[in-house]
Amino acid sequence: MRLWWIRQCSDLSCGATSANLADSPCVLPDIAGAPSSRKRHCGDSTRQNDHQNNIRREAERAEQLRRAMQKHTKKSVVGVSDVTESDPDPNPSIISKYLSEPDPARRVPSGPVGLGAPDLTLMESGLLRRLLVAVILVSTALWGATRYDPIQLSGWILKSSSLEFTDDGVPEEAFDCTAILKGDRDELDKAKVLSVTKDFRKKVKVSEEYYVTATQDCRHYIRTRKYQQYPLSKEEEDFPLAYTIVAHHKVQNFERLLRAIYTPQNVYCVHVDKKVTFSTLASFMSITSCFPNVFMVSRPVSVTYAGWSRVQADINCMSDLYNVSTTWKYLINLCGQDFPIKTNLEIVRSLQALGGGNSLHSEKCPPSQAWRWTILHQEVDGILQRTNQQRGPPPFNIRLHYGSTYIIVSRGYIHSVLKDSRIQALKEWAKGIYSPDENFWATIQRMLGVPGSTRPNPKYDVSDINAVARLVKWQDLEGPDNSSAAYPPCEGHYVRNICVYGAGDLSWMLKQHHLFANKFDIDTNYIALHCLDHYLRHKALTDIP
Repeated sequence: MRLWWIRQCSDLSCGATSANLADSPCVLPDIAGAPSSRKRHCGDSTRQNDHQNNIRREAERAEQLRRAMQKHTKKSVVGVSDVTESDPDPNPSIISKYLSEPDPARRVPSGPVGLGAPDLTLMESGLLRRLLVAVILVSTALWGATRYDPIQLSGWILKSSSLEFTDDGVPEEAFDCTAILKGDRDELDKAKVLSVTKDFRKKVKVSEEYYVTATQDCRHYIRTRKYQQYPLSKEEEDFPLAYTIVAHHKVQNFERLLRAIYTPQNVYCVHVDKKVTFSTLASFMSITSCFPNVFMVSRPVSVTYAGWSRVQADINCMSDLYNVSTTWKYLINLCGQDFPIKTNLEIVRSLQALGGGNSLHSEKCPPSQAWRWTILHQEVDGILQRTNQQRGPPPFNIRLHYGSTYIIVSRGYIHSVLKDSRIQALKEWAKGIYSPDENFWATIQRMLGVPGSTRPNPKYDVSDINAVARLVKWQDLEGPDNSSAAYPPCEGHYVRNICVYGAGDLSWMLKQHHLFANKFDIDTNYIALHCLDHYLRHKALTDIP
């Protein structure tokens, strides 16, 4: 009603929105469809001017969101999923997929002029595929003609200092990242106090609306946010990677993650939970629309905690990535609160060392967790519910293994996930277990015939500490250095038994061989992510081969 009225009252003769209509001295004029019981006459001019200013601000924000959505529909970046879904439309547009089944938790404007109604013609898959191919071919031709011209490349390296991060709006004198990274106790205590200060948190907080506004001019946004626009080395260019990023909130976290891992030779698929609010979705779309190699997943799902939908979100992105590019070597799946602890060059060299193998947690299943797969679980209204129904063993006598959500796998592994008939049967069986992401990928890794896999014998078990995919601190495995604990205590706080890293964790973290760490929260531990981010960018620019 509010947005409908704003459009109808273009002359700003109305002085109230639907939210404060009852208390306003100004009323809707006689417009078709306006409730007659809500009509009043305009009164005090001062209050009327205030209402008009509110309307202008509301209209400007509505226009920004509308432009963000329209801009995203013009970007041909989505691959076509091979995943079979119970969906009546086999080639849906991104926006229509997010808006086709309204969720009560997601505030989608309604009425004759809702924001989610841009022209979706370009998003139909036939034309989309043709445009996508054209974009890739033109981009490849342009890059191939200019990217490694010696004069241009030398100029790029000389100008690489322009990619050094500044303070990101935060006074550098507020904390000393160099001392923090060295583990200086005094500076860490200072950072811990500063992190809980209300004024500091307010200063470093970036609103979702900022991203919608800032990305109206993508060229300016990319330049001022210092996204890397050229490969820093031939070695990195020749070893492109694919990323899936599954997120549902904390847009500021996501944007810092994307900036940290972004390079033009890689490709990125972003899955945003269908339950998010419209403004959050618009923020994600605004950011991704500025990059030719970053796109929103073609088949978004509503993710349920510990349910199959979490795996499906990754699979849908994997399918898009597999179809949109044939050049990437490895796939890394991330969530919005992950962050790298190695530069892109270090990541590339680590993956090259795998020699086609995969790196992920995969061990024999602990007997104490047998209830997860021997009893049927079902997703009901967004909640995973346990039933009393017993389940049979996995198909094809597949030996179940236990692991993690996080994986680093070859393109051949992804091909098997999408095409291998054994894995398709395993997929259907796994939909009934609790937290299938902790079994599905680990089990596939131990299936003979899957590229990069290892044998199911326990001799080939790999723990999360030995795999490079993700560094996670579990609360029940921490302890002092003189104990048998797996790692030192968390310097941040715990959420669901997982450490949300603080600044004091960085010194230890950077000594590990893992490529990424989980998890970070920029709202509660901004300094940890800020210092790590700046450290990695400086290292990337100073380690250019």
